[in-house]
Amino acid sequence: MKSLREFARRELVEKKADEVVVYRLKFEKIVRRGRTPGFQMRGGEGKFYVCVFTGDNLRVYSMSEGGAQMGAEDFSGAAKEKAASDVSKDGKIVFRFTKK
Repeated sequence: MKSLREFARRELVEKKADEVVVYRLKFEKIVRRGRTPGFQMRGGEGKFYVCVFTGDNLRVYSMSEGGAQMGAEDFSGAAKEKAASDVSKDGKIVFRFTKK
């Protein structure tokens, strides 16, 4: 978590972002097995999204709990709003940093 916080602060300063928000993704139910419908297996390692808002652009980094970057995507315009709402719906806010 410490490495995620440092990464978010560094993005805020270096990219001159308006806001940086770190989300913890909710675990998805991936398999429902057996005779008992209550038995479910959950998948995924602790995965985080780091959303960097800069003007009309949004960059979403996918990261592991250890701070290893697993990919990134850029969004702008109407796609920015949709991506931001999807991420906020699928996760829970861990950190939020804004420009002072």
